[in-house]
Amino acid sequence: MHCYGFCSALTDHHVREDKGLFVRLLAEHPDLKPTIEQLKADHLADLIAESQQVLDAWSSNGGTARHALGAHLNQLHRRMSEHFGREEATLNAALDKLMTTHDEAYELVGDGRPPTRR
Repeated sequence: MHCYGFCSALTDHHVREDKGLFVRLLAEHPDLKPTIEQLKADHLADLIAESQQVLDAWSSNGGTARHALGAHLNQLHRRMSEHFGREEATLNAALDKLMTTHDEAYELVGDGRPPTRR
């Protein structure tokens, strides 16, 4: 169940980045367009969808799919680490310049504590 929840949260995070954070960064830093396009292309949607299929197979077949699940999760971990490292290396300076409240930051990327409800 944790794997399904993680895949769902990661997908939500990437959708928020694509529709919020990256739009705002491009408006303020148009020179980042090639970098942001690469990061969007690398949002692992295909691998996340495959993760859910592998998890379904493991749930149905138990031990026979265990090796495939382990290999797949290792691949997902490796690609996520590469992606997040690339994201931090290329966007940190621009992100440091964005002035946002906690609520704005949550809406842009969906990480951390949810916004305050009024």
